[in-house]
Amino acid sequence: MAQNNNDIRLGRFMSMVLRHHSEQIGIALDSIKRDGIKRMKRMYVHLSKDVETAVNVGRRHGKPVVLVIDTKAMHEDGYLFRITANGVWQSEDIPWRYVVEIIE
Repeated sequence: MAQNNNDIRLGRFMSMVLRHHSEQIGIALDSIKRDGIKRMKRMYVHLSKDVETAVNVGRRHGKPVVLVIDTKAMHEDGYLFRITANGVWQSEDIPWRYVVEIIE
């Protein structure tokens, strides 16, 4: 796991199975189901540690939809995660198969 700056701590992700990603309700889930969760213009997909945090982050952009991600399965399949100093989990693009629940 490569560290790309001093603000990132690595290796603490095995204790929690699920992480949460919040999207605006206007985002088409069909696109996410087809293409996965994409980084878009960011360096990484940002994940929250719990539903409450994901909802609060998503509310900044409208009514949130929370996608629950099975990060343990991702890790077991070789995906890497980064954790910022303020607790934001980061990942490369996330395939749809790791989305285990949608909370609206």
